[in-house]
Amino acid sequence: MKLPSRVGVFLSAVVTVLGLGTVVAAPAAYASSTGPFQVINSNSGLCMDVKGAWTASGTPIQQYTCNQSVAQYWLFQADWSGGKFKMEPVNALSTPGCLTNHGWSSTSGAAVDLEACSPAPWVASSQSYSLIPGHDAISPFPTPGTQYRYRFINDFSQMCLQPSGGSRAVQARIVQATCNGSAAQDWIVDF
Repeated sequence: MKLPSRVGVFLSAVVTVLGLGTVVAAPAAYASSTGPFQVINSNSGLCMDVKGAWTASGTPIQQYTCNQSVAQYWLFQADWSGGKFKMEPVNALSTPGCLTNHGWSSTSGAAVDLEACSPAPWVASSQSYSLIPGHDAISPFPTPGTQYRYRFINDFSQMCLQPSGGSRAVQARIVQATCNGSAAQDWIVDF
């Protein structure tokens, strides 16, 4: 399967990042994007992962052993209004797909999944997330480093992302839950 040229260029940048440990600027098509980064749960030490690296709408988002696959690297695309992001996994760039509060849910415990990306602006949408820095983070923009913690809050539901029930288990679904300041709701953004 031939990938669109923008995806091929971007994936080659990802390969460079993963293979050599060198950060390469994203191509011009992603000028408003930051990343790609792994998103690691502080409590479990596991990565936010697109199950099976699938790209179909409705694909579950889970936590999984960090393995540096494209299903675990995320771009943070900033909305023009600032401070809001949609998160797009690298494996879904050709589809494209975004992390989504499925069905615009306002229910604690509702799972998030991969859905077709909505056009900008997406502020207060089911795909809009704010990164709230913890006491050790320095910015509301993704800053890589294991020393920084963030809460990911869906701008529609105002709920935080966490593994279901605060689980530390591999393949636990990522859900939204009432923000409570627990370690299960702390995430690290890193290479």
